[in-house]
Amino acid sequence: MKCTLFILHIFYITFVTNSPNYNWENNTNNTQFIDLTNQCVNYSQQDIFIPIKVGVADAVALFISKKSPEEVPRCSIYFHIAMENHRDLQIIVIEFLDNIHTFEEIIDHCLGKNRIGFLTLKEVDPAGKIIHVCNRFQSTKAKVPLFVHVGFAKTIQVQIDAEDDFHSMKITTTAGRALARHEYCNGTFEIQCTIERNTICINKALSCDKNINCGVFDENDEDYKICRVSRFAYLWVVVLAGLVTLILIFVILVYLLKTYIPAITDNFFIFNEDEDNKLVIKSQLKSHVWQKLKKQVKDPPCFCQTSSETGYSMNSD
Repeated sequence: MKCTLFILHIFYITFVTNSPNYNWENNTNNTQFIDLTNQCVNYSQQDIFIPIKVGVADAVALFISKKSPEEVPRCSIYFHIAMENHRDLQIIVIEFLDNIHTFEEIIDHCLGKNRIGFLTLKEVDPAGKIIHVCNRFQSTKAKVPLFVHVGFAKTIQVQIDAEDDFHSMKITTTAGRALARHEYCNGTFEIQCTIERNTICINKALSCDKNINCGVFDENDEDYKICRVSRFAYLWVVVLAGLVTLILIFVILVYLLKTYIPAITDNFFIFNEDEDNKLVIKSQLKSHVWQKLKKQVKDPPCFCQTSSETGYSMNSD
């Protein structure tokens, strides 16, 4: 029973807790996570600095929701990366996590009356394009509205000027490096993403952490097939635990058999012609009793008679 419970516990840790989860509260495994609900008010400015090529700190996830029914988010968020060369870039992923409303309803609320929306993305340094985010969302297989942008600017601004209808929003920004032709990611500590025809390397520790760092949710760093392989990598733990448990059970059973079941070593058998030539157990003697008899009688008596005519011995009945 304990063995079964142990194996089920390992199975739960390995597979259930690592299954895809769309709840933002559980999306904090590796990436830095910041709640800006209280700060994103009154058109304030927030600066987020992202190092590059130092591990999980290469990504930051922000959460923004209504502070109160009367006060909706209004602020500007500036994302800065420490660029080392011209191929360093930022990946901005914006998603609305709402299990109540449909994709169409959320997008309609985002667009608002002017059909442009309250979300604007701008490349600041160097100056680049301005994007109205609300009409650029795409639907994933999980029906989660998702926006993805790749910017080579050192600083990118996300402007939030929400209206009454606002859904909780998550913004994940990740620093990475674009690959040149005939260049590959270092498989030891990097994984590859493909976004808008750009091939990008990000830190490997960001994969399968339930945070979207590149591409749509069902591809790239959060691809279910890749993450399932990652979970199955822990299967050897379950197999090893099962083998060890079986070996322990076998050893215990052998010990119990040797301890509590008396040894039957030496037995006397007789051949009885009256019962269809069957072997019948006449008596069972314990080992120490038989050894004692051996010492007392070195030459056991022979219960036989000799024929005077033939000179051969015959066993008596």
